[in-house]
Amino acid sequence: MSRMQRERGKVRGRNSSNRRMIPILLYAAEGKNKTEKNYLQHFNTQDQLIVKQASGNDTDPVKMMTQLEMSVRELGLSAENGDMAFCLVDSDTDLSRQPQFDRAYQMENSVTRMIVSAPCFELWYLCHFKVGGAFLDSKMVLKKLEKFLPDYDKSTDVYSRICEKTQTAIENAGRLRKIHEKNGTNLRSISCNPRTDVDLVLEYIMNVLR
Repeated sequence: MSRMQRERGKVRGRNSSNRRMIPILLYAAEGKNKTEKNYLQHFNTQDQLIVKQASGNDTDPVKMMTQLEMSVRELGLSAENGDMAFCLVDSDTDLSRQPQFDRAYQMENSVTRMIVSAPCFELWYLCHFKVGGAFLDSKMVLKKLEKFLPDYDKSTDVYSRICEKTQTAIENAGRLRKIHEKNGTNLRSISCNPRTDVDLVLEYIMNVLR
């Protein structure tokens, strides 16, 4: 993407030569999963925020972060321009993956961040409705989600059915973290379940689009 593609819409004022650099939200998702793409594509306004998916189909968080950082450099993303790159990963319930997550977290910087959902991204969807603090595996999340979205599957685009409840989802995701913090659970541990950081992505988006 060229600089010119991002410099859309002159800022009107005394200095008509000023241009507004459009922020880029770059994200990596696991494997060939379309769930995250189906959701995040709705925030790609082009004139306020450009949403792009990084190349690669890894499921290892370290490899995903490595590929994401390569894309960050290729696109010339920077915090100064308001850009962010998010690595969206499901922790599942496999505690043996903890060392991989620890290394991936160490790769974070001012632009690139890990966004973990435990056990899966669909927990973010569930947060739009009702979610408690009891342990959940992926099958349990999908079963609970079916009560609110009966025909849901991983290829379903549900944005139009949940978008009005975004603030509820943000509040519920934050509440889950507070529960774990109160219990003394390490928020970066796979055993920190259920929890999702997708609300942090939405807060970034809302700040850009406001």
